Amino acid sequence: MLPWRCFGTWNLLQLITLKSKGGYSTNPEATYPHVREDVYWQRDVRQVYIFSEKTGESLAGNVTAGRIIELSDGTHSVKEIVKTLMTEFSGSPSEEEVFAFVTEFLSECEQKEFIEMRSAPAEKVHKPLKEFTPAEVETLIEENATLVLDEKTSFEPTEDDRMMTYSLKEGRYLVLTEEEKEILMALLEEKPLQEVLSDVSESLGAKAKDILTEFAAELLNHQLAVIQDENE
Repeated sequence: MLPWRCFGTWNLLQLITLKSKGGYSTNPEATYPHVREDVYWQRDVRQVYIFSEKTGESLAGNVTAGRIIELSDGTHSVKEIVKTLMTEFSGSPSEEEVFAFVTEFLSECEQKEFIEMRSAPAEKVHKPLKEFTPAEVETLIEENATLVLDEKTSFEPTEDDRMMTYSLKEGRYLVLTEEEKEILMALLEEKPLQEVLSDVSESLGAKAKDILTEFAAELLNHQLAVIQDENE
């Protein structure tokens, strides 16, 4: 089943209805949806879950809805979001139908106060992210830095009994191996990295440092963990 059919029902009549009711205020080339600061969303490979801390409203959608939310960062116009979806998803309908789908979803999100529709692109969405390489993480281990989960990060078991850690704010996630799960448990104790390495070396052996290095880099680059400030 195509992802376009998994979120509610829609057709061209709904597009006309939305326009007549003023469900969205958009020139698609000059309207920029932006997720509100008090809204959290979690996206995995199948769906997205959106929650407003302010209103208590929530909404679940499919993978296409998740991609729309991800693109609603204030820098992409509605038209750009439509073009991106048509490029990324195979078997997409016509541009007019995709536009109807996107505007229906954005209209519901706007009514639930998940997003705001801006008339100009956001100048700054997020701070530029530093991409950590394994070599840089090795330096952090040598310096005995402490890695802690970001305050907006949570984790839960998956259906196949593995563990997923994800960012409530950014929607980024990782599904962990058993070795990474063991390292995560050690990191939760907020020990310096050398102590974490010592703890997991007993069970992981010679490969412990390589696994810790790669996993720590993934956590940092997915905004799931941060380096603890020495002054804290």
